[in-house]
Amino acid sequence: MGVSIDWALEKNVLPIPKATSRDHIVDNVRARDLDLTDEQIERIDAIDRHDRQYDPRYAPAWSN
Repeated sequence: MGVSIDWALEKNVLPIPKATSRDHIVDNVRARDLDLTDEQIERIDAIDRHDRQYDPRYAPAWSN
């Protein structure tokens, strides 16, 4: 998760990660300690995925 948070921050996007345990909250805060290189950011940018990933147990009931 830390890489995702740091990547978003590098893009000037403020992520709002869900964390309920102290360990996950600490991990999320430590994401700022990462220092992704330009090459790493470009590799992440190049990922060709446009589908939404979700956990059906927590997803809203979308209506058509």
